Amino acid sequence: MAIRDPNSPQISLYPPPATRHELQYLRPFAEFLEWEGEWIPPPMETPRLTAEWIVLLHGLGANARLMGPLERRLAAGGYSVLNWSYASLMGTIEEHGRRLHERLQTLDADASVARLHLVAHSMGSIVARYALGLGKPARLGRMVLLAPPNRGSRVAAWLGPWLRWGCRTIDQLAARPDSFVNQLPLPDEAIEIGVIAASIDALVACHSTHLPAQRDHIVVPALHSLMIYQPRVAREIVHFLAYGRFASSVA
Repeated sequence: MAIRDPNSPQISLYPPPATRHELQYLRPFAEFLEWEGEWIPPPMETPRLTAEWIVLLHGLGANARLMGPLERRLAAGGYSVLNWSYASLMGTIEEHGRRLHERLQTLDADASVARLHLVAHSMGSIVARYALGLGKPARLGRMVLLAPPNRGSRVAAWLGPWLRWGCRTIDQLAARPDSFVNQLPLPDEAIEIGVIAASIDALVACHSTHLPAQRDHIVVPALHSLMIYQPRVAREIVHFLAYGRFASSVA
């Protein structure tokens, strides 16, 4: 069953003394990102919860609403899904990771949660890795990363120096040896991680998605940002969470 995270951050899109008149010029962009001065969480649904949970994370510049189709497909697969939102264009990966770690601790302490899986797209994968580095939930299950920039992004390396004054997370994802993502410790080898890369990805090269201890890795014919809408990707996620291997790997 799909639910929404009620703990969305209350962050002002513009610092004072911005007025409503000033905000109206970026209203289309603000509405697309579900912002209008402050973060406005999507409406809550009344879920029928199951004991197996998935925490779903979006990537840079995205939001929970864009993850909705994948959320619903994973819920149809028999999971309770928490579509977790964070202000990806603001702050740092460390800040987002600490918030996620706290949320995971809360879920882990809930006796009704039997198993806790993670599914993350793009930068969300790095946020999830950082969160788990702060401590693994006792009920941690498996983890699926979609087009993760585990070794950085060349696009982020090009844009980072120009945009980091306003969006620090871009530079943190740069494909440089000294970047945040390339200095991030590797995940615990005990964590069962599956990686799905997109074959047509101008943002994250396929070789940058790999992790040394990954249990499985597949490539699907898709674009970086559109892969989350493919029914096949949802099926592969559900299969990995159940068996520790992707369906196309055992076919």
